[in-house]
Amino acid sequence: LVPSLDGVDPDEAFSLVPYEKGCSLLYALQTAVGDDAFLAFVKAYVAEFKSKLVTSESFRQFASAELGAKIADFPWDRWYYQEGMPPTSPAFDRSIVASIEDVCAGWTDRGSATSYVPTAQR
Repeated sequence: LVPSLDGVDPDEAFSLVPYEKGCSLLYALQTAVGDDAFLAFVKAYVAEFKSKLVTSESFRQFASAELGAKIADFPWDRWYYQEGMPPTSPAFDRSIVASIEDVCAGWTDRGSATSYVPTAQR
């Protein structure tokens, strides 16, 4: 999340990884502190930083101050400086996507979408 940009065009340095990793970082914080504490943190963060530039370090300091002991052992350096995807990934509810994937598989298993006849699931 904190790449070295020395001598590098920032437009060439970024990919989808920082966005996925940032999402996963926020999810890891939410998981560590719980939904209520995380929501309070987000509200305080927006109130503090709206219309301001935020650095990775100022985010870490603010999160540490707001969330305190709940994230005392949070592996910030691993999240910020380890290359590639995050050390952990969110486990999102895939139930709706799974049902769509099943329908798609039904289309391909039968040869074409036009020959597929949907059936009610109970």
